[in-house]
Amino acid sequence: MTYQMGWAGTGSMLVMQVYSLRRRVRALRALGSMRAWLDLHVFLGLQGFVLVAYHSVGLSPHASLAAINFALVAVVVTTGAIGRYLYALIPRARRSATAASRIAALDVVDRVFSRWIVLHRPLAMVLLAITVLHVVAHFAYAV
Repeated sequence: MTYQMGWAGTGSMLVMQVYSLRRRVRALRALGSMRAWLDLHVFLGLQGFVLVAYHSVGLSPHASLAAINFALVAVVVTTGAIGRYLYALIPRARRSATAASRIAALDVVDRVFSRWIVLHRPLAMVLLAITVLHVVAHFAYAV
């Protein structure tokens, strides 16, 4: 059953990447608001994390490919949660401030997001590569 949990978690994390397509492809604008897509992205990411955590129960604490993979999943989910929190702060900062402080707040948020995305996206790409290696190694060396 743990293998199925791993596959389901991986599938959830792959499907959540449709959010990135929705952000960039104009033809997909009719398929819902960005807020709804972001909520789906967050939900699928958390669901994937929980499924991968169940898959990883009993994992050896030694530095193995599987342990590194799970640690990277945890880091990517954590950075995603931080980004979602920052994203939620933006509307409140706009409503509760004067025009000058709104501009300053948006400048700060823009700088934070630009640094956050430099961390979150590459980690997600590394996670994808490590996950592929994990699956290939499992099938290559499984007894």
